Amino acid sequence: METVLTERPLPKRRIKLSEILLLIVLLALCIFLVKMLADQLSLHHETQAAKTVSNRVIDDIAKQNAADARSLGDSGFQKAHSAAQLTALFKQAALITHGKPMIVKQLVNNDKYGQAVGVIYRYPDKPVYYVRIVVTKPKGATTWHMTSISGNASEASLLK
Repeated sequence: METVLTERPLPKRRIKLSEILLLIVLLALCIFLVKMLADQLSLHHETQAAKTVSNRVIDDIAKQNAADARSLGDSGFQKAHSAAQLTALFKQAALITHGKPMIVKQLVNNDKYGQAVGVIYRYPDKPVYYVRIVVTKPKGATTWHMTSISGNASEASLLK
């Protein structure tokens, strides 16, 4: 006797509404996470450009190069601070800014006028001293410029 196998069509599987909803939710979550990652990478790139300016100011303080630090400022900063004033300020700072400073905090602000990044550096040697440098990039601009520089023995006072 011979056995004959016959093929029967498999029943069609219907996609349930709950599976469609789950797929939509997972797709939306993936899109959200990719957008968030892209925004973080963009923010990281922007803060790196801002830190380049603030790091250069920190180097200028160490080298007593007030003219270069002043050139990194925006027009308002340059009107408010002459090279001679910055030289005097840097000489005073040299008495308490010992050692290699470390970045302890970055404050980032984006609004309709542009972007601002405040970088707080900590000089570790005694006495401990903090310097905050704020750099901005107005909306539509391509470069960062320093708008303020301040120092204090207390980090908390620079966060205000």
